[in-house]
Amino acid sequence: MWGAEHSDTLHTATGLAVELAAVGRVEEAVVLGEEALEVQRRVWVSDHPGTLSTANNLAVHLRDTGRVEEARVLGEETLERRRVLGEDHPETQRTAGWLASLGEEPESPGAG
Repeated sequence: MWGAEHSDTLHTATGLAVELAAVGRVEEAVVLGEEALEVQRRVWVSDHPGTLSTANNLAVHLRDTGRVEEARVLGEETLERRRVLGEDHPETQRTAGWLASLGEEPESPGAG
């Protein structure tokens, strides 16, 4: 029987979080993503490609729930870890592009 720390369980949790967000259940995606990331960092370590993918997805979901500063911090941490892949690696560029897009979003009315 697979446990909560089994590789397949961790991959499935990450995939489910993405699917929850895709159908509009973003708050649930955040909760599942946070739980999965916590276990992945412990089991796989922070630099594992699966952990980085989960962190990147969670940053997107955090932004989608209005938790933009948390998203930015997690995105920046993820980018730093992904840079070991090289500046031209598609995953490094994807994270960098997403972070850049955070600065392009208009401020909410009344913010500031």
